[in-house]
Amino acid sequence: VGYPGPWGTSFAEGVPPYQTQTPTHNSLHDPCYRPIGCLFLVPEGLGAAQEEALRIQRALGVPVERLSLEEARALLPFRDEGLAWATFGPIDGVIDPHGATAFYLRRARPLGAEVRYAEPLLEAQRRRGVWWVRTSRTSLEAPYLLLATGAWTGEVGWRLGLDLPIWPVRRMVFATAALGLAHPFPLTVDLATGFYLRPEGPRVFFGRANSREAPGFREGLDWSWLYPTLETGLARFPLLEGAALDPDANSIWTSGGAGHCLGRWVGPYADSNFSSLSNRENFN
Repeated sequence: VGYPGPWGTSFAEGVPPYQTQTPTHNSLHDPCYRPIGCLFLVPEGLGAAQEEALRIQRALGVPVERLSLEEARALLPFRDEGLAWATFGPIDGVIDPHGATAFYLRRARPLGAEVRYAEPLLEAQRRRGVWWVRTSRTSLEAPYLLLATGAWTGEVGWRLGLDLPIWPVRRMVFATAALGLAHPFPLTVDLATGFYLRPEGPRVFFGRANSREAPGFREGLDWSWLYPTLETGLARFPLLEGAALDPDANSIWTSGGAGHCLGRWVGPYADSNFSSLSNRENFN
């Protein structure tokens, strides 16, 4: 289920009931799934759109609550200028992506899945109801083709002769030094500005999309974006006042510009997930 405003748009068609997905999360022991929850602060101008998002989420069985601003402040103190209310998803959380990938690989290999590394796709064509795929090492045939290449989906699609509106967009995550938090708080998103923050051990991760930066693969942090990001966060969250930055725990990730794109046509199915984290610095 998507979110309105800077977090995409709501959609329900073709999405299975949420409950059918939770056993997978409960089985991910190694990746250390931590249900810290997700708190969305809804500005006055997005009230109607978020009401629709709530309706869709609840219809799909997603446990989500509508909170008053006073109830939301009990989870994390914030200044409420321009806000109307909030939503809270208690089972949203964080997970180790490397551990999750390893988990799925362990489950897939006994079922016959084969993983090939350092073998780029060169081209693919559909012939008589079958996909013919040529890589740098071999040729393969299959009735279905799934693109799960994250921010590279647009490039891979181009090699298939498809124009997929998915492109890489740099998103930077900054981290404070240890703050000595009294208690954990949920991932919190200010929908009025797109600023978000969440705890990670004794530190706080925070960030905000730079809508003025053109799409494209870029490495490294744009430190000039730190000040406007932090300034936006300080206006809403007193927690950040006086916080020092941890220069060794900052990173970038790329996001598919079209959000989730799940193809329903006969051709390749494209699942371009929310982000592909680029761990160029130590986050642990």
